[in-house]
Amino acid sequence: MMQNTGIIDENRHTGRIRSFLRGEIIHSNGASRTECTVRDISETGARIQVPKSVTLPEFFELFIPQKGRHERAKIIWIKDGEIGVTFAGGQSAGHSDGNLQADLAHRIHILESEVYRLRLDLKDMQELITSFRMNESSKEVKNN
Repeated sequence: MMQNTGIIDENRHTGRIRSFLRGEIIHSNGASRTECTVRDISETGARIQVPKSVTLPEFFELFIPQKGRHERAKIIWIKDGEIGVTFAGGQSAGHSDGNLQADLAHRIHILESEVYRLRLDLKDMQELITSFRMNESSKEVKNN
């Protein structure tokens, strides 16, 4: 009798493990983020579910919070709201010495873009607070 190990064998070099993990697809220099579900994963790739209406570039960053994994992914196939991806260099990003510097530079670029967006958001919020306080002050003056 065969035991179900959860490992999927599709003539791959490494077996994929069934999963149901929340993921995030990040592209356009961090400006675009799309939620996804990682249905199975291995060291070299994954099968993910995305809304059918989503359009993605060939390469993107896949973040899997539960696993603490950031992977540079390349789309291999798309079918019925599912996408098959391979990870950069056929290995988990950060595990190949040859790709380490490129991976780090890519992550730094994404983080710098995110910090820039957060600073803009903070500036907008500060302006809203200042405007709100000025309106409240003028209401108090009128009431006195």
